[in-house]
Amino acid sequence: MNYKIEEYERFNSIDEMMNILKARPVNKLFLDRQSSRNTSNRRFFGTKNYTEAINLLANGWEEPVEKIKTGMRKKVKSNVSIVKRRPVLGVSGFAPHIPNAILGLPNFMISTERTKQKVKALTIIYSPCVNANWAASEILECGITMLNIINDIEKSGYRINLYIEAITVVKNNKLFGSCVNVKNYREHLDLRKLALPLAHASMSRRIGFEWLEKSYVQEESIVNGYGRPIGNEDYNEVKEFYSSSNLLSNNEYYISAQLINSCNHNKEKILESAGISI
Repeated sequence: MNYKIEEYERFNSIDEMMNILKARPVNKLFLDRQSSRNTSNRRFFGTKNYTEAINLLANGWEEPVEKIKTGMRKKVKSNVSIVKRRPVLGVSGFAPHIPNAILGLPNFMISTERTKQKVKALTIIYSPCVNANWAASEILECGITMLNIINDIEKSGYRINLYIEAITVVKNNKLFGSCVNVKNYREHLDLRKLALPLAHASMSRRIGFEWLEKSYVQEESIVNGYGRPIGNEDYNEVKEFYSSSNLLSNNEYYISAQLINSCNHNKEKILESAGISI
């Protein structure tokens, strides 16, 4: 795999991405032929139009939340030690320790002590970008599995910094792509907020398409099919290419919908392939 990275843009948040895209003009190659505005193929896009996709992105996507929660109720292997309040004896506290008080010892009061635990954190880049023959329902199932994986990892004691690839396409051995941070280390899982970026076809097929339509791509042939998604290629080769090209830094892990599908949604196999141990 020897692609030249023409353009790969990282956004710090959905708001930043949408504000920038709103301000950018459409690339002249895509004038009057923006696939992000297509209204004729709901099976492909998962939404009837671009406005519906933007509204779901802004307000949250409620539909799959219960299905996601069902998966999260399954027991999770956890190696995290829960930090509890530890009782200690001293000269001051909230209650007396009777035996020490009777003996006249100075440390006859009970107080509590909390031990700080260093937070373990890692970054995951998830790519829902797949070929056109994938139905919106298949992208949804992979997104639900991904959300369950994130939940498992956080229950094991890690905090996740999560990026979603809005689009990654290859044309004439040139790579164009963008990703956006949808959850930082300090945020807890917000299923309504994350459901569309991870599990809805419109994330890559409307939002991602819009990024491409407003990018600086000069490959005229890309307007015919918008290239092919790198995320649908051999997972190990893509991961190696990302690492060698510095698209994937230390303590960053790449998971794709293609990997989830090839592992038949088995979370242990997915994590092992990605190199994540919890």
